[in-house]
Amino acid sequence: MRAYVVVEAVVAVGTLGLVDAAFSGDWSRIGVISTDTEDVLKLLVYFVAAAHSCTAVAAAFAAQKQGSNPGIALVKGFVFGSLGLYEVMQGGGAPAQDDRSMEEQ
Repeated sequence: MRAYVVVEAVVAVGTLGLVDAAFSGDWSRIGVISTDTEDVLKLLVYFVAAAHSCTAVAAAFAAQKQGSNPGIALVKGFVFGSLGLYEVMQGGGAPAQDDRSMEEQ
C-alpha cells in the first residue's frame, strides 16, 4: 500500500508541475521552456483536466455502486485520474457512512 501512496504523490506532483509550467510564465521567463511550449502545455493541461473529470465521475459512480463514499472517490478520481478509479475498482474506497453509523461512533 505504501508504494501506491508514493505513486499517487508522484502523479500529484507531476500534475502540479505541469500546471505550473503551463500557466505561471516563470519557466519561459528563465529560459527553461519556450512560450510555444507553454501553449502546448496549456492544451495538455486542458486535456488532462477533461480526462480526470470523466474519471472522477466514473469513480464516484463505481464507489456508490460498491457502497463506498462517492465524494471521496470523486475527489481522488479528479486529482489522481485513473489511479483514483483503480483504487475504487479494487475495493479501496472509503466506506459510506449513514446517519445511524455516525451516531454509534
